[in-house]
Amino acid sequence: MDGPGKKLGALALDLCKAAAVGLAVAAVLALVLAGGVAANSSLEGRLREAADREGIRFCYPDKLLCTDNAAMIGCRGYYQAQAGIYSDLYLNAVPGLALTDL
Repeated sequence: MDGPGKKLGALALDLCKAAAVGLAVAAVLALVLAGGVAANSSLEGRLREAADREGIRFCYPDKLLCTDNAAMIGCRGYYQAQAGIYSDLYLNAVPGLALTDL
């Protein structure tokens, strides 16, 4: 396999290696796979194996929920609009905003 698929496979392997190192040195109860990357079946399988080797719980969403971030943002916007909450055109992203700041 050449091209993007090969690069994504290598990236998934790198992520799994990093996770395995983290699991080996940290006292954790679970490994969580989330976001759009959770749709990657190869990554899911490798991380599941790493969690199993360490005897910890592996948590991940259903593939149906591993959609594009735009869909999640649109869903949030829908519910805000239903609640009558609107923003003007000057709304901007705030990187690093903590949940406690909401």
